[in-house]
Amino acid sequence: MTEKLDIIVIGESLIELSSNESLYYADTLNKYYGGDKCARFGASDVPAVVTTPMFYVNGTSTFSFKAAPWGTDGTALTLAVNGNATLSKTALTMKKGEWTEYVLTLTGSGQVSITFTPTKRFFLDEVMAVSESLTGDVNRDGKVDISDVTALIDIVLGKDATEPYQYDHDAADVNDDGRIDISDVTALIDIILGK
Repeated sequence: MTEKLDIIVIGESLIELSSNESLYYADTLNKYYGGDKCARFGASDVPAVVTTPMFYVNGTSTFSFKAAPWGTDGTALTLAVNGNATLSKTALTMKKGEWTEYVLTLTGSGQVSITFTPTKRFFLDEVMAVSESLTGDVNRDGKVDISDVTALIDIVLGKDATEPYQYDHDAADVNDDGRIDISDVTALIDIILGK
């Protein structure tokens, strides 16, 4: 499952980040943007602290993003995991004047978020969490329970047949036979009952 994460700036509103290949500086409400409107966080006297919204991790996931320092600000970037998980690396170095793409391993379970703390100001873009689907977590709430049976029945009855899907169709193939049908409902009930 791939999840593009909107970024929450502590003390400010939700900001949607989009792709950017070059840096462009233009002041708008004390926020600076890349050429394709990625956000610059922080101020000359206040370092940026940026936290993702909570997302679910089960096992090993890939966590990726692009970052670049603002102007001559420092290149150090520290990541912290909030929740029951660990990152393969938490002390990073950005390249001055260009994007650095990071692909890290995130291992753990449950709801987590990631906090970015640079030396000062920095650009952040294309924050993604990619993980395997949790078999049976059809409604994507991070657990397998009776509500997933209801969602799976909706899929079997054709109530979630158009993309973008409301439910996780990969997780819905509970018996891993390449089809989503009533046999998956039976397999899901067996999981819930601990069989």
